[in-house]
Amino acid sequence: MTTPPVSCDGLLAKISAYLDGDLNAATCEQIEQHAQTCPDCARVIADFRATTGICRQAADAPLPDAVRAKAQARVRELLVRGPLVR
Repeated sequence: MTTPPVSCDGLLAKISAYLDGDLNAATCEQIEQHAQTCPDCARVIADFRATTGICRQAADAPLPDAVRAKAQARVRELLVRGPLVR
């Protein structure tokens, strides 16, 4: 039994899992085939890959001392006071 081809909406719903390698081979193949015929979805995949790469690079960069100190102070404040409930 074959599964129906993936649509643009279907691709968007699965793009994160696709890029993370969390989908089975058949679903990945469907997404790749769709992207070969849909320039908009191919662009979305390329943009998400680029964004993911930038985020991974940023995660490896050390925080400036002033930013780290401010973040640590804010976390301590939240632990003492608790989060704001709105």
